Amino acid sequence: MPNPMSSKPQPLEEASSSAAGPAIAAGLRSQLGLYRAWLTSPEHRRHITVGRAAMLQDTLETLRRNLGKKPKHHQLFIAPRGSGKTHFLSLIEDEIQRDPALVAGYQVVRFPEEANRVCSFADFLLAIAEILRPNGLPWDELYERLSVEEDDAIIAATLTKAIRDHHRASGRVLVLM
Repeated sequence: MPNPMSSKPQPLEEASSSAAGPAIAAGLRSQLGLYRAWLTSPEHRRHITVGRAAMLQDTLETLRRNLGKKPKHHQLFIAPRGSGKTHFLSLIEDEIQRDPALVAGYQVVRFPEEANRVCSFADFLLAIAEILRPNGLPWDELYERLSVEEDDAIIAATLTKAIRDHHRASGRVLVLM
């Protein structure tokens, strides 16, 4: 097996920004390739994961233990930019989608990586409704109606109730990422 670090760089298959680095700007990449969560298969994501197996298993065990129970235990992942948080969240999402018990108990709500327009609790709830819009009613209608509402209290009360109603009807807890 050739050593990817000593191999000659390969031409890029698509154009890239020079902000990605000098090798990318020159149209070259290493044999390791570029990581893009939305283009990487779950199998490849698992394969390229280093040093996160114990943390992933602990997180998944917590999710399994909490299925159908109250109160839910929250987990917050904080680390410097570029340390693999998005990759790790993708691994969790992959496992939820792969495990029938987890997919029956949880629904992933994946925020964009740079969600900078969330300035209040009402904005946060509206962002959840917007992400859930492709799932149809009631999210599409609620988002359309409440995105023009100026009173944060009305937005918060309406969407908090909708999220609780969704949980009662579906039995699924929202996993916010």
